[in-house]
Amino acid sequence: MAAKNRKRNNAGFAFPLPAAVFLALTVTLLLAYVWLDAQGHALGARIKNLEKQLVALDKAYAHELSKWEMLKSPASIEQALARNRLVMIAPAARDVVRLPARAAGNDFGPLANLADTSRALMND
Repeated sequence: MAAKNRKRNNAGFAFPLPAAVFLALTVTLLLAYVWLDAQGHALGARIKNLEKQLVALDKAYAHELSKWEMLKSPASIEQALARNRLVMIAPAARDVVRLPARAAGNDFGPLANLADTSRALMND
């Protein structure tokens, strides 16, 4: 009678290593794709929400700008002066200080001399 071969073990099915690596890589890539797609949808929803807020803020800004334009009209200023019992009079001619006009459109008074300085002085 021959002795049994104890080295051989028929315990089950052996899954090939290259197929396991390929399957793990595929699953990882699919999960990454699903995660990136979810992030893209979340960013799209956030952008839509921010665009709605921008439209609402633009509308509120236009409304406030319209109110401000109405408040600074001469009629509104006269009404506010009357409501607060304030009287405004024009100043006398001796109280008015007139500033001389600039010689040129690009003349900045004492600052104009700064443009003539040499650039070699900077970053020495």
